[in-house]
Amino acid sequence: MLKGKLLISPKILIGDIFFNKAIVLVVENKDSGSLGFVINKKLKYSLSDIVNEAKTPFPIYLGGPVEQDNLFFIHNCNNLIPNGELINENLFWGGDFKKAIKLINDKKINNKNICFYQGYTGWSSSQLEHEIKNNLWVIKENSFKSKIIKRRKKYLWKDFMISFGGDHLIWANSPDNPYLN
Repeated sequence: MLKGKLLISPKILIGDIFFNKAIVLVVENKDSGSLGFVINKKLKYSLSDIVNEAKTPFPIYLGGPVEQDNLFFIHNCNNLIPNGELINENLFWGGDFKKAIKLINDKKINNKNICFYQGYTGWSSSQLEHEIKNNLWVIKENSFKSKIIKRRKKYLWKDFMISFGGDHLIWANSPDNPYLN
């Protein structure tokens, strides 16, 4: 079962804005397919730039190539945001979007409680398992649990490459596009 686990792209994927140096949190894994969010690619615009009701310049991350015109979110406050789906141990995805915005505006939750994604990453039935078998992803337990939301993500991919050691070390300090180096 991959739900709640992290998928780490193990090397540079030149020209791929979605999966180059990507870490994906799998939020759903069923026979019919899987769904996740790229958690480590912060966008240059914020929630208040695209949601009129939002009063706070809250960060947004590039969640993946599917449904780029939609916002999705993970959170650790299911007691405040109803209808979220459990990922694992106090980590949820989705729920009442309007309620989430109101809680942010009222300063009852912050970026330690919720994280927004533009789009998502999706796989059809057995597609993800095929990609894993072909070494396109390294599976890692989400040892951060719900704290993944507030975890500083900018260097997380590099940290994973270093922790994997061996052949992964060469990628840890590589630029996004080695041809430009």
